[in-house]
Amino acid sequence: PWVQPIVVAERRYRLLTTVVTVRFTNVEQEAWVHPVLAQFETQESSHAVSVIDMIEVDGHHLIYSDKEPRARCEDLDTIAPWVKSLVWQSAIDHYDYFLQIHAGVVGAGDHCILLPGAPGNGKSTLTSALSHAGFDYYSDEVALLEYPGFVVRPLPLSIGVKSTGWDVLAPYMPELRDLPIHRRADGKVLRYVPPPVPDIHADRDTGCRVGQIIFPCYAPDADTRLEPLGRVAALKRLMDE
Repeated sequence: PWVQPIVVAERRYRLLTTVVTVRFTNVEQEAWVHPVLAQFETQESSHAVSVIDMIEVDGHHLIYSDKEPRARCEDLDTIAPWVKSLVWQSAIDHYDYFLQIHAGVVGAGDHCILLPGAPGNGKSTLTSALSHAGFDYYSDEVALLEYPGFVVRPLPLSIGVKSTGWDVLAPYMPELRDLPIHRRADGKVLRYVPPPVPDIHADRDTGCRVGQIIFPCYAPDADTRLEPLGRVAALKRLMDE
């Protein structure tokens, strides 16, 4: 059960319309978690709707969301994925949207491009490469479609690059090799790359309509090609995500 923690540091992060307070009982916890969420830090306090606590007990790190236990982490390199997920979940629980799609999103002028795909199909790698090639970075993993208008708002979460993509993305992101290595609960090993600097200060309170939908499908040693899809086939693939 939750007990009142002895807090050594506290940060507030704003995603969408929600402010989440994250409290640390160990300075090392803050060092692992804050860089992953730093672009969302805010000084707002009156609109905080959720509190996440990390309490160190006997060398373990217990994570609570609004005093409810969520995770028990044995090592520091496993806590940031949990906290990022809980902050994100709190934000979407308090936001009015039409549909959540598992997709990368980049902006291209007056519209954005959805890149939906299951894990392993290369959407995060493609999203990362496109954002470093000049496209606006919206998100590498989620698109909240708003109704009406099929509009998506920028949500520049840190780009989670799994170990399978490090060699591919290293030429685009020289800093990648120097970033801390995190471990998710599903066993995946990844590094979190901060979003491109110009996009951190972008106006996140306005959305952009979807102009194209591209479904990445990575296959080793295959030739790169684009295949047009009919509307019914595209809708089915979109709903799969």
